[in-house]
Amino acid sequence: MSATSVRDIIALMQKAGPSVLTRALSVVTLVLIVRVAIGVLFEYHHYFPPNFQSDFLRGREPYFWGGYHWPFFVHLISGPASLILGTLLVSERLRKRAPAWHRRLGRIQGVCVLLLVAPSGLYMARYAATGAVAAAGLGSREACAVATAAN
Repeated sequence: MSATSVRDIIALMQKAGPSVLTRALSVVTLVLIVRVAIGVLFEYHHYFPPNFQSDFLRGREPYFWGGYHWPFFVHLISGPASLILGTLLVSERLRKRAPAWHRRLGRIQGVCVLLLVAPSGLYMARYAATGAVAAAGLGSREACAVATAAN
């Protein structure tokens, strides 16, 4: 296949628009992101004030007020905000109809992830309740968030 024919195929695919599979994956992704954000928001009553009998905070009381609480609350607020912004940013309609707003929201999300979500998540990963492997996994996830937000 020549470079010209590859370019022709790509041009045809772009003209055809998003496929059914692409649309379906977008909807599934949107549903999952909204589900996670809503799930976190519904648990807020366990975190303001901290309920150490709730699933996530159980066993964290000895070190919670010793420095863990700041990253916890930062992550709790900035995480869902970043997810919701990300959901808006994948909208092709927003990107095409309001490119200036798309750029602004993208910058806000980038700053949110780089300065709030990832650092607080890295700090919290040290205290993963299920051990060192989980801590390494959570830390790696935050490192990936930084790498993708920095692009």
